[in-house]
Amino acid sequence: MDAAGCIFEFVVVVPDRDVEIDESVHRRALSELYQQIMAGQREWYRRLERTLPDAEYPEPTMTWDLKKATANLLSQAQVRSLTMTEGFESGSLRLYDHFRESPSSPALNKEKGGLKELFRDWLEVLGLEDRNDVVVFNWIKGIRTESLPEDFNPGSEPWSEYFSLGEEWRSGWCLTIWNPRQRLLSAIAASGASREQYERLDSLA
Repeated sequence: MDAAGCIFEFVVVVPDRDVEIDESVHRRALSELYQQIMAGQREWYRRLERTLPDAEYPEPTMTWDLKKATANLLSQAQVRSLTMTEGFESGSLRLYDHFRESPSSPALNKEKGGLKELFRDWLEVLGLEDRNDVVVFNWIKGIRTESLPEDFNPGSEPWSEYFSLGEEWRSGWCLTIWNPRQRLLSAIAASGASREQYERLDSLA
């Protein structure tokens, strides 16, 4: 996924058999995701320091106040749309559309299987299936759809600035996924940046 330039951050955990999976456990998965995001940002900062030793860039910080986050359970139809690569209905959640915005997507599309195969492999890792017992929570207002809520603005995710990085940043993703058959709990996030914005950030380091 890293080699493909995936713009999603994600973690996958396997809870103990005796753990009851409720909303609090989904929140713990988001806490693990935060730790991973910050580790990546600190590594990017260290590379930036080595590349531009005379520049004075602040060390990365980020709010991640889960007490302010609200879990919204997705319907079965919405979960199904997350697994699709084509044939979307109006207003559906298009996870694949954002997945294919990775900087490497043009080259990957030319390879055998291409992006769709990589996307399906990723869904398998996450435990995201079109099944009645798969539970998916959405944690942000500006989830990636064809159109945003009327009251959405780039600063409308009060619990983390990760999703609110300025006027040019669009809606993003923050989902937790529980697959009871596989006993997999995963969390994914994407800030909503465009491919060009990710390429600009990578070019700095």
